[in-house]
Amino acid sequence: RLLGPEFGLLSSSYREQAVVSAQSRQMGPIVVSFGLADPLRLTEETTKILAAELPSKTQVVVVAPHTESLTRLVAMQLPASIRVVGPQASLAPLLSTARLAVGGAGGTSIERIFFRVPTIAVPLVDNQERTARFLAGEGLATVVNPSSPTFHDDYRMALRNAMTSTPQFPTNGLRIDGLG
Repeated sequence: RLLGPEFGLLSSSYREQAVVSAQSRQMGPIVVSFGLADPLRLTEETTKILAAELPSKTQVVVVAPHTESLTRLVAMQLPASIRVVGPQASLAPLLSTARLAVGGAGGTSIERIFFRVPTIAVPLVDNQERTARFLAGEGLATVVNPSSPTFHDDYRMALRNAMTSTPQFPTNGLRIDGLG
């Protein structure tokens, strides 16, 4: 059986984007992408939090999951440092230089691990719970559970902590080569 993230299949665009210096990653954007569903509308909530609390020079790229969300995000009064884009065919160009990723705990986790991007992950649906536990247990992500009664406070705190410190990806452990 070829199970687990080390066997994750990634398009060749990920390997092509993999050559990134540590310096460009530290200066790179925060990437917010909750996939194509985002049933909790966390893309918009995250954008509001970052717009209110983010240092003005920190760049953010928000990937809207669908047209309705894109319309609502574009209508917000966002600082110039926050760029909103529509659904992307590949997150490789964004994740390859990301200093932090914020998103669900599904398949994109493999992509974030491949690029070794510090992550705040929220399991959006039941089938992401197991992945979320794995990510948290291996130190691969800060996981915030939406079923917690203190979710919104916990989530805001995780974002604040990531903005005021330099999140680190574990230097040892799981490595995905992108060859599947």
